[in-house]
Order: sequence, then C-alpha cells, then structure tokens
Amino acid sequence: MRKNALRPVRRIGLLVAMTLLSMSCTLPSRQQEEPGQLRHADRSPLSRKLTQVDFGGKASYAACMEPACPAVTRKTLAVTMPAAIPATPQAIDTFAADHPTLRLATTLQTPPARHRVFVRFTSGSANLSPSEKSRLDRAMAEAPETGEVAITGYTDNTGSLRANRRLAQARAQTVHDHLRTRLPANQTTLALVSQAACCFLAANDTPQGRKQNRRVEVVVRPQRQAPP
Repeated sequence: MRKNALRPVRRIGLLVAMTLLSMSCTLPSRQQEEPGQLRHADRSPLSRKLTQVDFGGKASYAACMEPACPAVTRKTLAVTMPAAIPATPQAIDTFAADHPTLRLATTLQTPPARHRVFVRFTSGSANLSPSEKSRLDRAMAEAPETGEVAITGYTDNTGSLRANRRLAQARAQTVHDHLRTRLPANQTTLALVSQAACCFLAANDTPQGRKQNRRVEVVVRPQRQAPP
C-alpha cells in the first residue's frame, strides 16, 4: 500500500523536472545580445566616430571605424601659373610688358660673342713670320670693337718642360707686343698667359700635328654695353 501511495508523488516530481528542463532550453541566454544593442567595444568613442565626408556644398556626415576614418591634411592654395608662351622675341616682349616685375630679366643682353685667332710658330722659335703678322692684323681688323684681349702661348711636346715654359711665355709676349702697336691702349686690355706642353689641338706624333700645337691663341672679348 505504501509503495502504491508514493508512485503519484514520483510522477509529479518527474513531471516538474522535465518541465523545468524544457523551459531552460527555450529561455534566451543572458549573454545573448538583444537586437539593436551595440557591444561594449562598439560603444567606445575610440572605435566608432562621426566624420565629415567631402566639403563645401557636397559635405555630408557618416560613421566610420578607426583607423579607416579620413585624416586631416594640410590645406594647399591653388596657384594659377602663367600660360606657356613660345620662345620668340615678340612673345617675350609681350610677356614682359604684361609682367613688369619680370621685365628686367628679359631685357638683359646676352654675353657678347668672342673672336678667336690662331698664330703659328716654327719649332723652337718665338718670332712672328711676316705672313703670320699679316694674318693676325687682318683677323683683328675683322674683330668687333675691342674690349679685352686674352693672349695664351702654347708649345708642342718637343724638348724639356722648363724650356717649353720659357718658349710659351716668349711667344705670348711677341704677340702682345705686336698687338700693342696696333690697338689703342686706352680701349684695350691685354692679358698674357702661357701654357707649356698643354692643351694640344692635335697629336704630337706627326709634323703637322706639332705645327698646330705651336701656337698663340688670341681671344677678343668685345666691350660690354649697358642695356638701354
């Protein structure tokens, strides 16, 4: 009799346990997030921010995640450069007239051209032959107005360096003295230089090459004129 009386109690207890177990399976977990809620990390102001996209009339705002948010950059002012012009005298004058601050650079004159003359000598000699004197005089007559004359004497590679130094100096001095009698002293500056066994125009292994190297170079620089 006692066993039969306990059976309904056991059945009720078993039924209650099964009911509680089924309810625990259907209830949502406390750790499950409700829809529409952000995680704690998402609510952090360092991970999500509101930023401006574009500028001016096109400006708008949007949410972004670091580090993909737009960064602040330096502002650069737009500069309008002058349009390119053809490199012709007329175009340069027109451009200079429109830009007074640049007029000085465009009106400067180019350096005057140089006039170069070569005088030849026989081996071991510093004397000017009559033919070389005449040729030098004609060349100087064709030169522009004289301002400065650079006279440089050279030799070939024959002989010692010491002897060639004296010979180069003597050749330059000979041409200097000849030009001093032809050019006005108050309008001309003569500069004397010697280069022994140096700066050859041709190889010294042939007579013709050595003849070209035994020379004096006369470079005439016209007087510079001030711009108008």
